[in-house]
Order: sequence, then structure tokens, then C-alpha cells
Amino acid sequence: GRRVRRGGRARRELGALARRVPPTDPDALGALLQEAGYGERGADGRGGTGFPGPDGGAASAGRFRLHRAFAAWLREAAADEPLAVVLDDLHRADGETLALLERAAELVGSAVLVIAAYRPADAADRLTKTLAELAHRSPFRLALGGLPLPDVATLVGAVCGEPVDAAIVTALAERTGGNPFYVRESARLLASEGALVAVSEVPQGVRDVLRRRLRQLPEGAPAVLQLASVVGRETEVGVLVEAADPARHGEHDVLDAVEAAVVAGLLTEPAPGVVRFAHALVRDTLYTDLVGVRRARLHARLAEVLRRRRPDDLAALAHHFARAANARTAALAVEYSLGAADLAERRYAHDTAVELLTQAIESFALIPAAAVDGDPTDDAADDGTGDGTGSINGDAAGGRAGRLVALLGRLLRAEIRAGAIVAARHTRQRALAAAEGVGRDELAAAALGAWIGPEPALSGALSGPWGLVEPAAVDTFVDRLIARADLDPAVLGILPPAPADEDEQGGGSDTGTTAGAEAGAGERAERVAEAGRRLAVARAVGDPLLLSSALTVASVVTPDGFPDRREALATELRVLGYAHDLPANSWVREHIGAMAAGARNDVAQVRRHTGEGRTVARRHRLAQAEAVNLTTLAMLAHVEGRFAESEAGYAGVRERLRSRGSPYGDFVHVLGLTTVRLGQGRPREAEPLLRTLLTEPEPTAELALGVVLARLGEHEQAHALGRRTEAAVPLVPDHLYGIALSLRAELAFLLGDMTTALELVPLLLPLRTQLAGAASVTFATRPFAHSLGELYRLLGDEAEARRQFARAEEVAGQWGSRHLVAAARAAAADGAPRS
Repeated sequence: GRRVRRGGRARRELGALARRVPPTDPDALGALLQEAGYGERGADGRGGTGFPGPDGGAASAGRFRLHRAFAAWLREAAADEPLAVVLDDLHRADGETLALLERAAELVGSAVLVIAAYRPADAADRLTKTLAELAHRSPFRLALGGLPLPDVATLVGAVCGEPVDAAIVTALAERTGGNPFYVRESARLLASEGALVAVSEVPQGVRDVLRRRLRQLPEGAPAVLQLASVVGRETEVGVLVEAADPARHGEHDVLDAVEAAVVAGLLTEPAPGVVRFAHALVRDTLYTDLVGVRRARLHARLAEVLRRRRPDDLAALAHHFARAANARTAALAVEYSLGAADLAERRYAHDTAVELLTQAIESFALIPAAAVDGDPTDDAADDGTGDGTGSINGDAAGGRAGRLVALLGRLLRAEIRAGAIVAARHTRQRALAAAEGVGRDELAAAALGAWIGPEPALSGALSGPWGLVEPAAVDTFVDRLIARADLDPAVLGILPPAPADEDEQGGGSDTGTTAGAEAGAGERAERVAEAGRRLAVARAVGDPLLLSSALTVASVVTPDGFPDRREALATELRVLGYAHDLPANSWVREHIGAMAAGARNDVAQVRRHTGEGRTVARRHRLAQAEAVNLTTLAMLAHVEGRFAESEAGYAGVRERLRSRGSPYGDFVHVLGLTTVRLGQGRPREAEPLLRTLLTEPEPTAELALGVVLARLGEHEQAHALGRRTEAAVPLVPDHLYGIALSLRAELAFLLGDMTTALELVPLLLPLRTQLAGAASVTFATRPFAHSLGELYRLLGDEAEARRQFARAEEVAGQWGSRHLVAAARAAAADGAPRS
């Protein structure tokens, strides 16, 4: 069949149709065919058609002849095969186009299908008349809604050039209502600016279209819609009537404006007396176009209305009073924000509590100092529960500074429970600065995590489990605690002795150790001992958050060769989390359990702990924690040879971390893909990825790049990187220790560096039954035994090399990794005697 469309493309298709099926009366169709470029050029060579113009010849006979000739032409074109005529954006059509549509609808008995698409909200009077004329022919009407979620995902993926995280696609579908134009423009914004911008800002093209539609509303209606946008995505009409400026908009004016917006398709009516913006983009356009001063005034007016109508809606009252942003409403904003945060924490919405407490602190800054410090006898920083919900009018622990420390304490607890470790570190530092800025030692003690005095008024307000990110985060607290002259002697009595300065024995090696290896082992042992000392302090003080911090630090510094010790610490963390409502602790317990299982090559238990940890993360909306679980799943896919799935997994983690404002997304993505590329034997593709990370010094990335260059034969560059990254294998184990150790060993083998090989063998021997990186369950390379086999071969001990390669094959088999099994066999065969 043939298809004819309207517009610039339509003119071309009309010309093509005329060439295939010349009209019987071309003179009557002169105007249409001239636009279509059909006919002979004029004598001057310009784009003439050869047909008479409207002022001359047969074409001036009138519209009747044109319409009749057009209908006859369509009938002739459809005689041999069906013909489809598609008219898009019919609401913009001129009167003559609509008249031709009516004529085409009269072609009964011909194989002509006419499809007309239009936006009902923009239908002018002339289109309404045409629709009424067509109604008696009973046309088939199809109301087009937004694209369903799978189609939105397809469109977004096509624009971005790669699959996009499902959560981001869902957010875009919700914001755009599935409108294809809005989806496409939002996807372009996603591709250029990232997820944070795409799900929070309105694309410029969409904003321009919406502004034009808003200008078509009756006078006064946009102002009412702006008021509705300040309420949110959905509002009661009664709230708008009561909050509108009576001097400008009476009740009838508000109702007329709402009606016009509903008819225009900008608002919907989900329930009686309730209106909702058709798309979040409509609401966002109206809201962001408001000047800040007017926006704040509207928030203040709505806050007072809601306070009368819905005094128990704490979250809405907190939102509007906070955004009124003035000294008069700031105290109310703090009060309602704290109340709403309480409710959020009771239903385990810790991320929402973080937002509300942050809002409370921002509003607190707007309260005049006199209003906070005015009552020095009011001890309201805390009531001993650590919730910081006392009165806003000062406290005995330092007036304004004491109140701020208490508020920051509540925020820190919520951030810990939400798994927002990076943000919590910043909050803790803010609390310390606030406390030390006024020289109040008891406030500094509160900020550090415990009240050192006769009454535990702020006990435990600001400590937290930092260990997974910053093992030394509790050092300042413990050092200060121990240094206090009035520290309970009973606490000092149970502390284990400080670690000795002598070098500790490390790892046990049949080949002996170098001074560097001995120093590293000694420093690791010292760090483990110091972590044990801090754990004893935490047990004596009894603060659950401090104890969880010390337990986490102890589990992190526990060497990979002691999974049982990690398992015991993880179990204690889980019990602590249940007893004190610390969901992050329950997640940490599962993560540490997965790490211990990874060190034992127990793949089933790695999956179980990861699955249970992800369940905890989802239940309590611990977004960063779930990203760690997804990293583990990507690592497993890599080890098991599902390389494409692994790459997609690491890409998904990057997007999740980016959407949460974490700075680590790109690092996780690049290092994850690098391990996959190395496992596939595709080092050349890893080089450009790694170089994107090297705008700043990054030892692990430099070490990985050294291995890539050495595999590519660029030994001079690889050797230079190796010299620069001598400290890339951390003396104190962290989550990159196994990866760094494996990369350093491979680089030494590829470069023939026997000195480094001698240093690394004693570090590798205690880990020879493990898969490198598996004890951190984030990235993996190959069995440590494979690295040992290469180093023993470099050192001339071929018999031991073959034994280690055999062990590497066994470890790889435990993980179900066929490509690592094949690599171990190939390495063993390389050293076999040749006949």
C-alpha cells in the first residue's frame, strides 16, 4: 500500500504519488501539486509547476473543483492497492486542509484509510466543526496515552546508546507521563548531563512547549497553577481556594482556572475535589519559573492554610515552613521537620529522615541567635535518648552550639541507618567544628561519641560505623577518650597493652622474607592490635554506635586469611543491630559474612549473604549498601564467565552511585571493567578506561595500567608505572588489598622483577587457597596460587610453580570459573618439558 503524510514530508510524498499515479485533472490540483514540486519547471528554470496559478486558467474555477479532483485522485490511486493518508498535528491544520479531510472521508467503497492525530486540548473551533462533521460517519477513535514502561526504556536506551538503569527509566516515565517528546528530550538530558539532572530538571525544549501551552490559558489561570505547583504534584482544590490571594482570585476565579487547565490536559482529576498535574514536568516548569521571593511567599501562605486544615500532616508542614525561608517561620520549620523525621524513622524510612533532619538544620541556621540563647536554664539539647527533640530555646550544654550538636547527632544517626557513610563522615566533622568552635570540651566529647562526665546527657549522639570506608574514623575519639584525666580507671584496666614496636612475624614463607615484607607484616599486626584496643574501649563505654564502629574496623583490618574471626565479628554486629535498631549493622553483618565466604571459596554462601544483605538494603532503603551488593553480583558474573552481564552490572552500579551523588561510581565501573577485560585477554580495551581515572594519582588504577601495558609489550612504560606505585599494595589490608597484590605480582612476573617477586611471595603464601579479590567481594582477578606459580617460575623453582598452578586450577574450579581453570592449565603447560 501507499502512504501520504501531511507537512514537508507530505509534500514530497504527494509529488511522488502524482508521478506514480498522475491525476486525471492536474490543473484543478495546481496548488497542491505546485507545493509538492510536481510538474515541469518554468522557462526561467525556477521551481514552477507548469500549472496555471490561482488567478489564471482552469485552476481558478474554485474550491469545489479542487475538492472533487482531489477525491477522484485518491480513488484512482487506491484502485490498484490500498492507500493510507496520515495527518499528524491536525490541531494545527488550516481550514483548507480540514476541508480536504472531510472530502477524503466521503470516499466510501475505496481502499483509502485516513488517519488523523490531534491534541484534544488544543482543538480550535474550526477543528471542532470538522470533528462534528466526521462524527456521523462513525470514525474509530483511539485515545493515545503515554508510552508504557518497556517502550520508555527502549526509547531512552536508543537515545543514550546504552541500557539505562531501571530505576532511572521508571523515574523518567513518571516525570514525563510517557509522552514520547518529553521522554526523548529527557533522555537527551540524561545522556549529556547524567541522572541527577535528568530526573530533577526540565529539558529546555519541553519547557518551551509547556510555556506556550500555558500562555494559551485564560488570564489569571497560570497564577493559580503556579500556586498549585507550590503545593506539589497533587492538591485539593479547597486548599487552592483558601490559599489564593483574595484580592486577585476569588473562589470562582480559582475554579475557572482549574477547569481550563483540566480541559487543556495540564491537570487531571484523580478524585473528587483533587487535581493532579498530568506530568511532573508541567509542575516543575511552573515551579521553577517562579521568582524566589514569590515562591517563598506562596509556601508561607500554604503552610498557614495546611496548619489550619491538616495540623497532623507534619511532612507537608515541615516542607512549606522550611521553604518559606525566613526567621519568622524557621522555628516552626525545625519543629515540624523533627516531628516528621520521628515518623519516618518509626517506619524505617531512614533516607527520608535524613532529608528532614537536613532541612531542620538548614532552618535552624535562620533562627536569630537571641531566640536560641535566650533561656540558659533550659537543658534541651537532649533528654538522654539521643533524639535531640528538645525545645529550640537553648540548652545548658552550650546554647546555640549545643543545640546544633544535638541536631547534627540526630542527622548522623539517620545517615548511618540509611547507609549514607560518606555524608555521615561530613556530618561528624561539622559537629566537631561546631563543638570545638566555642571551646566547650563536653560538646566536643558529645560530638566524638560519648559524654565524659557524671551524666550521659548526650551519650553516643554522634558516633557511627565508619569502618568500611574509613577505618581510622574513630581514632580521634579513642585517643581523646584515653587521654582524659578523669577517665574511669575501670576502663583503662581492661585495655589490652599497646602494640609493641618490634617487628612481627608475617605469613610464613619457605623462601624467607625481605625487610620490606617484615615491615609490612609488623605494621599490619600493629593495626590489628590497635583495632582490638579500640574495641575494648568501645565495650567499656557501652555506646552501641561506637561499638558497631569498633567492630566494623576490627573486621576490616582482620587479614583475609582469618575468615572465622571476621565471621564472629559479623555475628556480633548483627546482634547489636537487632538490639538497637541499627539496620546498617545487619547489612554490614551480611556483607562481612559474604567476605568470609569469599575467602573460603564458598560461592553458595557468598550468594546467600549477598541476597540477604540486599534484602536488608531494600527494606531500609540503604542505596549505597545495595550498590555494594550489586557489585558482588557483577564480580560473580565475571568469575563465572558471564562477561556481558558483569559489564552491565558494573555500569548499573556506576549509575546508582552517581544518582546518589557518590564520587566512587566511575572508579568502581572502570576497575570492574578492567578486571573483566583482563580476564577475557583483552587488555588493549582496558587502557583507555584506566586513563580516564588518572587525572589524579590513583595507585590501584596505575598498577592495573602497568599490567595492561606489560601485556601489550610496552615494558618501559609499565616499568615506570611499577616504580611509581611501590605502595599500591597497602600495608594495612583494605577492600583493594587482594586486587593490588595480584596486579603487583603479575606486573613483577611480566617485567622479570625478581626483587619484587621475593618480597611478594611471603605475602601471597598465606592466601594461596583464595581467589584474588574474592575476600572483598567487589572485584576479582585470578587465584593467588596462579600469581605464586608465575613468581616461582621467575625465581627458577619450576616444580613449585607447577604445584601452585595445580592449586590455582583447583581454586578456579571451586568458583565454577572455566576461563580461570583454562588459564591455570595453560600456564602449567607453558613450563612443561618439550620433547
